[in-house]
Amino acid sequence: MTARSQARSPGTGNPNGPTSARIDVWLWSVRQIKSRSAATSACKAGHVRINGESAKPAQHVRVGDEVRYRVDGFDRFLRVRALLRKRVGAPLARTAYEDLSPPRP
Repeated sequence: MTARSQARSPGTGNPNGPTSARIDVWLWSVRQIKSRSAATSACKAGHVRINGESAKPAQHVRVGDEVRYRVDGFDRFLRVRALLRKRVGAPLARTAYEDLSPPRP
């Protein structure tokens, strides 16, 4: 792998796994949003924040980051526990985040 390709895809040269993932891919991978294009649209509309800052679709998320996104008028608060770049089954997806959201009324 060349230095140029490593610069384009952060975390791929690490033998222990990726160190970051795009926020739109991660939200889709952990089954919070139904499609990647919907995740991209949510980021562009300003409905996704990482550590309190508005997130663009290509912004990278790391383990330990707090992600907030708005769905159906309510905010979901998630703490990243694992990085996923491919969509996985629901039981495995639930282990990739910690849900810190308050219960809905």
